[in-house]
Amino acid sequence: MICAAIITCCAADGAVAATCTNWPATVYLLRHAEKTDSATDPPLSPAGWQRAGGLPAALAGVKVDAIFVSDQRRTQQTAMSLAADTGVKPVVLGQNDVDKLVRAICKTGANPGSAVVVVGHTTNLLKVMAEIGVTPGAIPSKGPDFGDLFVVDPKAHNLKHLRYGDCQ
Repeated sequence: MICAAIITCCAADGAVAATCTNWPATVYLLRHAEKTDSATDPPLSPAGWQRAGGLPAALAGVKVDAIFVSDQRRTQQTAMSLAADTGVKPVVLGQNDVDKLVRAICKTGANPGSAVVVVGHTTNLLKVMAEIGVTPGAIPSKGPDFGDLFVVDPKAHNLKHLRYGDCQ
């Protein structure tokens, strides 16, 4: 089951975003699935693997052009089933290198109708949202939670909040 709510946002205010003239049509932003513990680089828990397995169904019918993950194991594991389903190899970027990630998202916009998936963390996803035009106050104050899927149209400056992997 996917539930949607339209959330408003405003024009981009980030330095990298200001130079991007060719955003992809859609950017899907999600936090990694549940992890085993609070260690430095923990793997997904059994519940996390189950949730991650629901990501292809949540994005069924979407032609994914790029998948970006952080250098943390849990983001890479969350993207595995989507990568296998789409045949798109995830690109690994440093968890804190938001500018490089936003530039990579922008470059993907050269393909008409392009869709980009970013599997990140609460902190870097909030920064990415701000860079591509989403006001951080427009999302839940605690940031993205497990199962949140944010669908951003950076050209129209709108955001939908969906869920993925809840009904396995």
